[in-house]
Amino acid sequence: MNTNTTESSTSLWFNSESPYLSKEFTDITLIYQSAKGYTALYRASRMGKYFMLKALIPELSEDMFYRSALQKEFDIGYRLLHPYVVQTIGMEEVPGIGLCIVLEWIEGQTLRKWLTCHPSLQERLRIARELCEVLSYLHAQGILHRDLKPENIMITTNGSFVKLIDFGCSDADNYKILKAPAGTRHYAAPELFDPNIIPDGRADLFALGIIFKEMNTPWWKGSWRLAHIGRKCSRKERSRRYNSAQEVNKALTSTKVQTISLITFVLLLTGGLVWRMEQKNSAPNQKTQAPTLIKDTLYIVRTDTIIQQHTDTVLVGKKNYIEQQKEKKELQKLIAFTREYTLQEMKKASKIAQDTSISEIDRAAYGNNMYFAIENRIKKEVSQIANPNSLEYTTYLNLAITQMTQTMKEYNAKHPYIINKP
Repeated sequence: MNTNTTESSTSLWFNSESPYLSKEFTDITLIYQSAKGYTALYRASRMGKYFMLKALIPELSEDMFYRSALQKEFDIGYRLLHPYVVQTIGMEEVPGIGLCIVLEWIEGQTLRKWLTCHPSLQERLRIARELCEVLSYLHAQGILHRDLKPENIMITTNGSFVKLIDFGCSDADNYKILKAPAGTRHYAAPELFDPNIIPDGRADLFALGIIFKEMNTPWWKGSWRLAHIGRKCSRKERSRRYNSAQEVNKALTSTKVQTISLITFVLLLTGGLVWRMEQKNSAPNQKTQAPTLIKDTLYIVRTDTIIQQHTDTVLVGKKNYIEQQKEKKELQKLIAFTREYTLQEMKKASKIAQDTSISEIDRAAYGNNMYFAIENRIKKEVSQIANPNSLEYTTYLNLAITQMTQTMKEYNAKHPYIINKP
């Protein structure tokens, strides 16, 4: 089997002849199989230690597209080394299962289940800070998780700390292939479904904000600080969110939001007492005192939001509007060309794949080389509208490759013989 990849040289494949590893996994147990996705999870034992095996579901175990997706997930996960990230140990073919990513086995429960145990506010805030730390690490490596949700966050039994899992939807800067919209709809930032926008770390912050809201219930046991931060993280316009996970962590540990909440509480308490005293002494005054209190309180709570909104609208919106309009037509033409050309080549490859007058090896070789041939043609098209050394070129190319892989995936689902295997 050829284990080379075009994207990364960091892959580690176990040699079954190694004297330091037993040759086979034992006690292999299926613990989860995706109903709508393409992977299955197994627990397996080796040398008296449990591991998690992540493999393709049986019907897709030999599909080159999904094998490449699994390889990409391994390449991304293997380069990560952080106490809050599940450890990716290796990748190998396991008899009866196929190609597998070997992961550490985590004793614990999902964040969703952990929250049902009613942890204290202090514990929830600690988990929130740990999530910020691990996202800061990922983004510093140029990696977006893109499917952050309570089910993909484990809380360990030993120590109750975060373990981020499932990098199947993740993306990295050095990948220009296998890019497509990703994420669970409820937690996915709007820009993840817009082909005209290149997502950045703020997409993960959107999901983080939704998670913070879920961690902050019931409201009477929650934190004003966490509620405020969660709202800002999950704003639809990404320019109005925090710029980084470091900023979110700083807000969590800062006294600023807490002070604002305390001042608001004192104003409400003091204002309420004053209003009740005035109500007893002077009926006309009660109409003026209460509105004044409400106005002052709202000003203190919302000052930062109002300023941020003003800045984003004036400085960011105006600055980008003209350029976006110029690029829109060129991008639409490029996407249309990519889809049409990819379909054309896929139809051609489909005919060749079923032409028995051509040797099986040649048919397989054509199928394997087809992807790169289409990609090179798209690169040529992109270079005609953008300088290859410019940021625009990278942006256009990424969007075009995303469209190409999506078109191939859709066509392949209807025409399963597009790729022959010798």
